[in-house]
Amino acid sequence: MHEQTAVPGLANRLAARLAQRVAVSFAESGRHFPRARVVVTGNPLRPDLRTGTRADAIGRFGLDPALPLVYVTGGALGARAINRAIGEIMPGLLAAAQVVHQCGDNQATGDRAWLEAKRAALPPALAQRYTVLPWVGPELAGIYATASLIVTRAGAGTVNECCQLGLPALYIPLPGTRGDEQTANARLVGRVGGCSIAPQASLTPELLLERISGLLAEPARLKEMGERARTLAIPDAADRLVNLLLEVAG
Repeated sequence: MHEQTAVPGLANRLAARLAQRVAVSFAESGRHFPRARVVVTGNPLRPDLRTGTRADAIGRFGLDPALPLVYVTGGALGARAINRAIGEIMPGLLAAAQVVHQCGDNQATGDRAWLEAKRAALPPALAQRYTVLPWVGPELAGIYATASLIVTRAGAGTVNECCQLGLPALYIPLPGTRGDEQTANARLVGRVGGCSIAPQASLTPELLLERISGLLAEPARLKEMGERARTLAIPDAADRLVNLLLEVAG
């Protein structure tokens, strides 16, 4: 079995009783399992995410190469708390940056239509700096290659991508998950100085703008955050997992 997160969920806690080997993404996660069976493999990264280029994102989204890019994402369904906060601070945020925002298309919240209306009300020069998308596909590689800062939840997949690619992140963990796993993921990266964390319970639009603006104002700090995040990554995670599978099968 393989545990992606910093804190195991119920399924893997149960499966660990039967597993011959327990693969973990982070060494720290091993303390939740029988130590003799734990193998630190890391979490595989889709190879195509390493092949993105700035030229691709700049051409695809009409970005200004001179402005920092903030990539905002709340996962496939979007994150209402993040979406609404970004919508409220658009003018201030776009004064000094450009944004690609993956917002989901949750019909119950109406966030996508609301964000598009907010964009339409902006002066043309600012509206040009804001791209809102329901989902992101192959273009994600170019976005990652260009982004100065990622504003995101702290799910295992996204945290792994940021660490593997050396991307500085402002994590807003999803509250209420079993074991508060997203906060644990973010704190694990935070302990090495690889991210900033903004708990949703205390998040306001004004605070979010302050945190993003403060980070963008220190490019050297952002670069160092990315480098520190990368220290947690295991680039050959896929090979390690395959080798472990073959070992157990043999």
